[in-house]
Amino acid sequence: MFAAGQVLQERYVLRRPLDRVHSHNDFRQTWLADDLGAADKPVVLKFLRFGGRSQWADLKLFEREVRVLRQLNHPQIPRCGESFHLREPVGWMGFVETYIVGESLQTLMDQGRRFSEAAVQSIAVQVLEILVYLHGCSPPILHRDIKPSNLILTPARQVYMIDFGAVQDRPRSAGQSFTVVGTYGYTPMEQFGGQTEPASDLYALGATLIHLLAGVPPAELVQADLQISFCDRISTTPHLSDWLTQMTAPALADRFCSATQALTALRTPTNPPILEPPQSRILLQPSSASLIVSIPALITLKTMAWLELTLLGALMGGTLLVLLPFGFQSLITASRSLDFATMGASLLLSVLGGIIVSLLLLTLKRLLGATQLTFTTDTVTAQYSLWGLPYRQRRCRLSPGTNLKVLPFSSTDATVIIVPLSTEETSSDTNTKPSTIQPITLAEKLSLAEGEWLAQEIQNWRREHQSNVQSQ
Repeated sequence: MFAAGQVLQERYVLRRPLDRVHSHNDFRQTWLADDLGAADKPVVLKFLRFGGRSQWADLKLFEREVRVLRQLNHPQIPRCGESFHLREPVGWMGFVETYIVGESLQTLMDQGRRFSEAAVQSIAVQVLEILVYLHGCSPPILHRDIKPSNLILTPARQVYMIDFGAVQDRPRSAGQSFTVVGTYGYTPMEQFGGQTEPASDLYALGATLIHLLAGVPPAELVQADLQISFCDRISTTPHLSDWLTQMTAPALADRFCSATQALTALRTPTNPPILEPPQSRILLQPSSASLIVSIPALITLKTMAWLELTLLGALMGGTLLVLLPFGFQSLITASRSLDFATMGASLLLSVLGGIIVSLLLLTLKRLLGATQLTFTTDTVTAQYSLWGLPYRQRRCRLSPGTNLKVLPFSSTDATVIIVPLSTEETSSDTNTKPSTIQPITLAEKLSLAEGEWLAQEIQNWRREHQSNVQSQ
């Protein structure tokens, strides 16, 4: 084994172990040493013992780290020096790496350091620039183990990426065996299945940044839907919060596709707030406990023109009193006499009457239907009414990361939806029953401007409320 003061290769004087986890490891160790051949310049020595608990997979990863570091040339990645096999102690191999003066982000957090949003953004930009370089190699080089302990912050606030022991420098072939690498909480699910993409490194970076902001390991924040839930733990601008949510999306397709795209999105200024559209009929009642959104009917019975109401009533009444009875009566008479021509005409009249009644009912529902939404910290209740009478209620549970979506069908026809964790539905008979988890329509038949403004206001209230809960 190794000890402080020990001289290796007649050149390197061991000073102290660097890796807390492996300082007493019997097959992998990392030491700070003085290089006697370079005026006692400090260097890092990484060792692997082959045999015993060490497997061929460990040896391949060790040799790959040496090979990759030698081909890289980036100012914020340590350079690799010589590699060697030791005679004493037997069975150990090692290589020399540039020593970076600074502390890992994990060490700084252990010392009580908390990172501001500005500091986290600076770290994010620097790491993304390193990833742009790595992923731009041919073939792309994937780190696969980005976490606070593998990022060094220097006194000059420069960030260095270290520990390429899990690096991948060649795409894995279909059916090829693989070694699971990475750290739980920072590693996306696809990596545990052997599928690693550039977006996998982005997930790990996003999880690392959330750890810096929240002071809590991401493994303790993961919810049942695999989305890292952090909005109730930190207070950041909506822009950074949305960016982190996309960085750590559970599905590959929902993340940024490249480090360049993620960097551009991070640097893009937040869009200016959307102003309330003029003559909007939506009413908001925010409070510290809830947000009530009232969407009144397009036309109320008090303001509806009597002529329009009379025409609608006449059409519906005429249809009910004339077309449907006449059609059914004619159908019965024709069926008795086997008059197929009359039967067809009667059936057509009955169907036409039914269609007219359905369209009239839908029109009345659109004109006279109202919706009230009540948001709390983790739920939303939607109550629907017609002519002022409630006929349906849906209550759904939300995660802190639940987002609203605006579906623009046209500039004058937009729908706002939300995807809950679970739902309960209450009909007019007051019976409550679980419902399948489907997108909930919060509002429809809005102008596009109204839909985007409403989604913004709801999201802003939820972020502010979650931040207030965190500070209590």
